[in-house]
Amino acid sequence: MNDTIAVPPFDKLDLPAGESLVWTYYNRTFHRMDLKGIAITEKALYLCSLTPFVPFLGRWRRMGFDEIRGVEYMESRFGRPTLLVHLDARTEKLCTPFDMHKDEMAYDRQCLREAADIVQRFLDGCRNSPALL
Repeated sequence: MNDTIAVPPFDKLDLPAGESLVWTYYNRTFHRMDLKGIAITEKALYLCSLTPFVPFLGRWRRMGFDEIRGVEYMESRFGRPTLLVHLDARTEKLCTPFDMHKDEMAYDRQCLREAADIVQRFLDGCRNSPALL
């Protein structure tokens, strides 16, 4: 996969040397007021929340697989697809925005479940083979 993606929010993602993208997600829906992004490399998970009206507040958060204790998909109490990333001292959360279009919500659910599955497979591989880190 190309490690330089020239569309928001990936145009703000700066990967460290030695990391390359394995999987990415963002919903290109024009009617949403914010962008959520997920990037997975062979060493880390990156989450981003970006509001186009205040772009300097958006940032990518990096979580190396060595610091992630678990990852899960869930629905928030308001029915929004949510990815929870459990770290030693905290839990990072990425919720996609509510959308009246059911197909958009279904796409978000599918992608967040897939992200949780991919990260879990990396975690299982890293724990079974420390040389992967």
